[in-house]
Amino acid sequence: MPTSTEVAVPAGTHGFSFDVAYFSSEYPEFVGKKFNDMFIGWLEASNWTGNIAFDQNGDPLSLNAAFLELFDDNGDLPEFANTCMRYSAGTRWLTSSAAVVPGEQITLVFAIFDLDDVNWDSFVLLDNFRWSCGEVDGPVTEPA
Repeated sequence: MPTSTEVAVPAGTHGFSFDVAYFSSEYPEFVGKKFNDMFIGWLEASNWTGNIAFDQNGDPLSLNAAFLELFDDNGDLPEFANTCMRYSAGTRWLTSSAAVVPGEQITLVFAIFDLDDVNWDSFVLLDNFRWSCGEVDGPVTEPA
């Protein structure tokens, strides 16, 4: 379900960042398939409108994302121990950043989409939203 927030960029602020981790139980059945669940962080601002949470190929975070590196094939991956993600896949923490204009109103939407099935789910963890007073390149998403 999308979550949308409209906010005024604080004076003296030139960007923001947040941390995101993507996980999917669609692994391994849907790897390389056209229809995958996906996550986007959509920014509407004067200097950028579009997705700001993507892999190094510019694709939304999904089971086919280039940042996907946790694969629990045997159900014994320590990162997924005692969670609902055993036998699934995911990313490590990533940081998405974007430049904004001080004082402007921006809209930020976080949305995860379940595409073409009702049996397999994906989810994201979002954390550590922060404003930046220094210049910010981007949008960019990279390992945290």
